[in-house]
Amino acid sequence: MEGLDQQLWIRRAGFDCRDFLVGNPHTFRGRMAAYCPTANYGYSVSLGGIEEMSSESASWVAGFLAGNEPGPDDMFGPGIYDTPDEHGGHWQRWRDALAEFRTGGTWRHAGWRHLIPFLPGTTLPPFVWTLRGDEVWTWNGDTWLKADPQPRHQFEMLEGTLCFERRFHETTVVTTVHGVCDDCGETSETGTGGYTLEEWQRARYTYVPEPS
Repeated sequence: MEGLDQQLWIRRAGFDCRDFLVGNPHTFRGRMAAYCPTANYGYSVSLGGIEEMSSESASWVAGFLAGNEPGPDDMFGPGIYDTPDEHGGHWQRWRDALAEFRTGGTWRHAGWRHLIPFLPGTTLPPFVWTLRGDEVWTWNGDTWLKADPQPRHQFEMLEGTLCFERRFHETTVVTTVHGVCDDCGETSETGTGGYTLEEWQRARYTYVPEPS
């Protein structure tokens, strides 16, 4: 591969060869593009997967992660800028998340988004939930509400559930935009392209986002 910066070498855990950082793979936040000249292939790597690196690489990685940091609104929505710094601990939780990101190179929080409501009559499990930032939100039959108290979770898995033990969800598409896990109720949005005009109007134009 041409244009390799020989100073930007890394060594991955479990590998003896020196590889080189080459840029941004544009996959997941914090992932870096690297190249292995020994096997002649490129791959993506996180900071946690690097066992050894040059001082130049360490500086490059630090700058890369700083440039990949999400803003507070990415985690808690634009309303956070109108929120006192101490309110709900959102600002401190964002700072703590950034510190974890810079140390391990993995962003463990979902993005903030408007939560699309279910249409009336949708068949759902008794407990339906989704992640918004680092918070669990639940569907109460009419709207999405922040769970209180907050269940413990790791990524998109609730601790103590079958899905947490087996590390995957069994998801069923229940509307043109919602997929819901049959076992734990975890909800993901499958996209908006399948909306009928009526569903789009009901879900988008009559929907008022919950206060942050």
